[in-house]
Amino acid sequence: YLIIATSPRRHPSPTLANSLNQSPHSCSCAQEQVDTAPTFPQVLGDFSHFLARNGLIHPQTGRRTVKFCWCTDGPFDIRDFVVKQCFISNVRVEPCVNECPY
Repeated sequence: YLIIATSPRRHPSPTLANSLNQSPHSCSCAQEQVDTAPTFPQVLGDFSHFLARNGLIHPQTGRRTVKFCWCTDGPFDIRDFVVKQCFISNVRVEPCVNECPY
């Protein structure tokens, strides 16, 4: 059986449309939250530290140390959003993301 140890949840600041008025999608957040949100590279770094701290990835290589799963709304969350945002933000895609079978 699975045990949920924790579920980190952070929302990065939008890179391309950082005003809610520019976004074609409605959301339940306020402009102040958007303005004070960390950048995607910061959130990705924090998430990598979380994975390493919990023994899921190797701290230096970023490769999986145990099997784990990504719980998302569909394969597009990782494949279309995370990977593309890494490209936009000019950060490397973590090895544990590339190992994800989508």
